[in-house]
Amino acid sequence: FTWQAGARGEMQDIRLADGSGLARKETTPSVSTGLVWNLSEGWSLNSSLARTERSPNAQELYSNGPHVGTNAYEIGDPGLANETSVALDLSLRKRTGRITGALTVFSNRFDGYIYEQPTAAEQDGLDVYTYAQRDAELYGAEFEAVLHLHEGADQRFDVQLGGDLVRGRNTEDDTDLPRLTPARARLGFTWARGPFSARADLQRVASQNRVSPNESPTGGYTLISASAGYRLVLGRVTYDLFVRGTNLGDEEVRLHTSFLKEVAPLPGRNLTVGLRTSF
Repeated sequence: FTWQAGARGEMQDIRLADGSGLARKETTPSVSTGLVWNLSEGWSLNSSLARTERSPNAQELYSNGPHVGTNAYEIGDPGLANETSVALDLSLRKRTGRITGALTVFSNRFDGYIYEQPTAAEQDGLDVYTYAQRDAELYGAEFEAVLHLHEGADQRFDVQLGGDLVRGRNTEDDTDLPRLTPARARLGFTWARGPFSARADLQRVASQNRVSPNESPTGGYTLISASAGYRLVLGRVTYDLFVRGTNLGDEEVRLHTSFLKEVAPLPGRNLTVGLRTSF
């Protein structure tokens, strides 16, 4: 068994320079503890429990205008209290053998969770978002595994599997939290032999229909990417020649976590050829 513990203290002092005299000074403590249990050769069970406290920042307290980076009109709340959370994580890990990976589950309960809530209003042609504070909970799971199908002196071939899922609820109003990552699954292949390497990835992102009030759902999509490279070492200089293709299926991809999903999807099919040197 290995025990771990940590503590952190933060001091924050905000003073507006607009002549209003508004100011706020806070000191917030956080503590955590963890346990690593080595079950057997290569296997371990990990747990952590943390209580954290955070003061609202200047944007959350005093915003009142357009934010060009998010294409939103943001309105803060000077009355926001400190945000407190209690988080529990449990992980089962395997680090040796033909198959390695980890399975993690987590739960995080918030007293006074602070987030930007979309409204149905518009100001100066921008959607209005207000900073809200509610008790909330987030929970989910993450899985990753690597199948080491072949490992030789000069060659290897691996298959990667993974996925994650998160849910978040406003427990006061019994509604979903905004901009939550949808469920995702991943499959990847990696091959390397001497100076040559290649990789291919397939990611499936589910649609997100668990939305907060005044938030629109987002469709699912599949991302396909591939890359290949060649490494040349000459003396102290390393040259990496690579070719990489992303979104090879030319899918329309809108990130549910983005404020700009309605106006700015991710790029379509993309091809990059490059040479990188390090010395």
